[in-house]
Amino acid sequence: MPSNNSGQLENLRDPKSEQASVSKKEFATKEEFEELNWLEGTWVSIDSSGTLSKEEKWVRKDSYRYWLAGSRYTLSGKDSINKRTFDLFLEGEIMYAVPVDNSKWPIIYHLSYLSNNGFILEKPDYAFPSKIVYGRTGTRLRVTLSGSGRTESYLFERKGR
Repeated sequence: MPSNNSGQLENLRDPKSEQASVSKKEFATKEEFEELNWLEGTWVSIDSSGTLSKEEKWVRKDSYRYWLAGSRYTLSGKDSINKRTFDLFLEGEIMYAVPVDNSKWPIIYHLSYLSNNGFILEKPDYAFPSKIVYGRTGTRLRVTLSGSGRTESYLFERKGR
């Protein structure tokens, strides 16, 4: 599953057709999960006026369980609005969980593609986003959410490290 693909961020795409269903792997290894270590840290998005507009942070929560906890904030001045949290974890396969307001159960996405420079998560039966693509080139990270004919893309730069 992991590869040494060093393609450009803009060219990171699902190797399958857009209509293909998720081909999840029944058992992922700890080594495959470690392909995601590059994600750890803080990523920031600067708008055209030079103001910090979004921040995404990933931290390792439990090395035994292979769990990365993430959060994304949209910033308005000094205030954080539209906070999202998510988890990327290994439990037989690599999964991505997004809590849903007023529900005790999160939305679970399944990993469908993994390389040294990115990964694709899918949940075809969910309207938006049904696909989440994380891709990096050097110190840049692009996160693209798509589904139901809609696409949102965010470009981040690694902060520090």
